[in-house]
Amino acid sequence: MNRGVGSIWLAILALSLLFAFSLGAAIDARAEEDDSDTTPEPGADEAEAAVPVYRAGDEVVVTGTRTKHALSDAPVATSIVTQEEMEKSGAVDAGDALETVPGVFVDDYEQSGRGGPGSGINLQGLPTDRILVLIDGQRLPWTMRAPDLELIPSQLIRRIEVVKGPSSSLYGSDAIGGVINILTRDPSTEPKGELNLWGGSFNTFGGNAFHSWGAGPVGWVANFNREQSGGWIDANAARPIVEIGEGVVDTKPEPNNDGHPYETNDLFGKVRVQSGSYLTWTAESRYHWEDNQFSDTDDGNVSDDKTQLSGQVRGELSAGRFGLSGMAAYFHRTFRYREYSTTYTYNPFPPPEFIRGLVNKGNTTRGDEYNGELAGNGALTDWNLLSGGLSWRHERIDYSAFEESSLVDSRQAYNAYQTVLSAFAQDEMFFFDRVWSLVPGVRVDNHPEWGTTVNPKFSTLVKLPGNHAFRASIGRAFREPTLSQLYRPIFRHTGYFLRGNEDLKPEAAVGWNAEIEQLFGKFAHASVGYFQYELQDMIYQQIIADNYLAGFPLMTCVNLKRARIIGGETALTLFPIDYVRWSLNYTYTRTFDLDEDTSLGTVPEHNAASQLFVDYTPWGLGGFVGAQYQSPRDYIGMGGLWYKAKYRWQTNARVYKTLGKHVELGFRVDNWLGYWWDREGDGDNDLPPTGYYGELKLSL
Repeated sequence: MNRGVGSIWLAILALSLLFAFSLGAAIDARAEEDDSDTTPEPGADEAEAAVPVYRAGDEVVVTGTRTKHALSDAPVATSIVTQEEMEKSGAVDAGDALETVPGVFVDDYEQSGRGGPGSGINLQGLPTDRILVLIDGQRLPWTMRAPDLELIPSQLIRRIEVVKGPSSSLYGSDAIGGVINILTRDPSTEPKGELNLWGGSFNTFGGNAFHSWGAGPVGWVANFNREQSGGWIDANAARPIVEIGEGVVDTKPEPNNDGHPYETNDLFGKVRVQSGSYLTWTAESRYHWEDNQFSDTDDGNVSDDKTQLSGQVRGELSAGRFGLSGMAAYFHRTFRYREYSTTYTYNPFPPPEFIRGLVNKGNTTRGDEYNGELAGNGALTDWNLLSGGLSWRHERIDYSAFEESSLVDSRQAYNAYQTVLSAFAQDEMFFFDRVWSLVPGVRVDNHPEWGTTVNPKFSTLVKLPGNHAFRASIGRAFREPTLSQLYRPIFRHTGYFLRGNEDLKPEAAVGWNAEIEQLFGKFAHASVGYFQYELQDMIYQQIIADNYLAGFPLMTCVNLKRARIIGGETALTLFPIDYVRWSLNYTYTRTFDLDEDTSLGTVPEHNAASQLFVDYTPWGLGGFVGAQYQSPRDYIGMGGLWYKAKYRWQTNARVYKTLGKHVELGFRVDNWLGYWWDREGDGDNDLPPTGYYGELKLSL
């Protein structure tokens, strides 16, 4: 039997046995309750009395099933980051906020602040391009190498929901490792205004202005965020010159100018209109623009700028047991890269060595995505909730590049588009007064090139006696080829040529996870879980002609890899005394390239984090201390070169004091351990040094 298939069936058998045992225990406990003389308090709902309360102040989550559930009742494993946690920890953006979520690995390095290429997000061993990121349910297309989570200011965010495990049954492509849904703040019933100002190391200064209100049936939100900084980058970094295939990577230590100056701006607006008792309309738009300057040498510079413009209109109709929603959305992004140098050197195959005294090159990427969706749900009985929907997505990309040097004078361009049609259905079933929840679902996606893919998923939740619960999911997910991977014409990069492959198939994965959570009264909450993924037809670049032109190879993308990811995670939250909360989590992850007998080079094997919150409200005084450890890891750099990154400590702390009802002063320290981290083993520091920032918040 194939190892992957055998492992799948063993996992299904193990989950089935554990589920049967858990369900049996729950039914026995329910029977004992029915036979006892214990009765609910007068006026209590019978169904609520039969189910233990798992958390006080349960958050309502929506991402795991696309329907509302209290967090303790969610059938799909979900982690959340609240607005309060982001404020107390001093998180600057969505990437910062996610760094201590179990199973999440944020891969940011080489720069300080929010400028630069972006933060890579890995979830349970799956890299950025296999994680779906949403903003208020709208897809966030990723540019360059990351979904640009650092572009979303934390002051705008109401909550972040992290759903782990295959989620293509509801969301389609890219949701192999899960879904990260960033939910923005809603209009308030009373007028609210906030002004945040901060400044500190690396000549960093920023501000955020927020306003919300509601007048009768109309409510609105407005937010503007700006940050500018001298940034930071190691002045002694060794720059890789070129990396191709199995060739040699030549690095050249050149003195660089400290810093990468940047400025980033973000403008957001939301309007909500309540039309009668049943219909709600919401319209929102966001515009982001950013400029970055990367100082390479005194003889040249590298710069890029990004813009994003998005908008969506959503209507929600609620009539008793039934609901209907429709959404239309648009997302535009532009990425512009420029590089200029008078002493540019590169060495593809030593020998020979080519020296270009002057190089002026750049590229521009423009992308547009249109989305439409119609979805509905209905509760046919007290124990059943059906939901389903249709969606349409159209994506377009335009790419152009130029290079002027002593060796080359060329210009290239291409454009491509695609349309994907989808339908999904889901059935949520609740048994024994909601002690057991069972959720099967399926989604069908159709594309004119790679055809039709069907992705089912089964999730279950069993609430056990003693305030603990068991969750498990198994499902199939996929990742579609990108437009450039499919349609790119032969295109020259530094040191190689690349072309698209219209015969590419979507990547496929089967994944499953299980977790048990336990509530120890008001003192602690704990969870432990296991996850595994079997991936096939992973898309990788491969050399198809060693000497295509002028000694340079031709590469294309092919369905090449088989991989396996296994791991476990545990989390513990303690409330030892009033005003104090301490969170600990640990994630173990192993990745296997089954074709090459190596790891995938995506995440460290061990990732541990700790967060201590103290909020002594009688004095208006509070603080936060956070630390994260990542074990040494192998990873693949540009061109397929393997690096060995040493272990890494990431630390931050914050103290704050409220002055009356309207003023808060804060002081934040990043990398308070002063840790120095060498990512590539080339002698330079890839972690920003200790940074100090003062904060002022005014609330009305």
